[in-house]
Amino acid sequence: MALKASPMKPLTQKFEDNWLHNIGIIQGDLRSGRYVPAKKTEFIIRERGKVRLIRAAPMRDKVVQHALCDFVLIPAIRPKIIYDNYASLKHRGISMARKRFEMMVHKFYRKHKTNQGFILLMDFSGYYDNMRHNLVRKIVGGIIKGPVSSRTFDSIVDSCKQDVSFLSDDEIKRL
Repeated sequence: MALKASPMKPLTQKFEDNWLHNIGIIQGDLRSGRYVPAKKTEFIIRERGKVRLIRAAPMRDKVVQHALCDFVLIPAIRPKIIYDNYASLKHRGISMARKRFEMMVHKFYRKHKTNQGFILLMDFSGYYDNMRHNLVRKIVGGIIKGPVSSRTFDSIVDSCKQDVSFLSDDEIKRL
């Protein structure tokens, strides 16, 4: 799945050219406990009128993250999440979210006899960086089975920490 997201990028193609060897190295590192996520590449984009700092993981780490999510986290967490969560879940997506939204708009109209309502749309800046990582470990870590999966999860959570202690409040807001 990680390779499908950006098949034309040179780093993706380089990884894919020797994928069996690369997967073997990743598997050995995971089993031996040597796996540590690499430093992310940072760059700035301008999107919808906002300047955003993007921190992109190398392909090797994306493959590990997708495997952990697809085969460990989603099967463990999916039964516990709310019905109206459409983020990266198989058989859920934009068309299902649109249908559900339309149903809720009709329900609102039937109840209030007006279409004068509000929708709250939020975008969290630095969401993963600013999470309380000890709580994430406590909540999610308790449902992960196996030492390799737990160790991998912990290392990925640790890689999301961002040192902002040297930035001013204005600089942090711009992130």
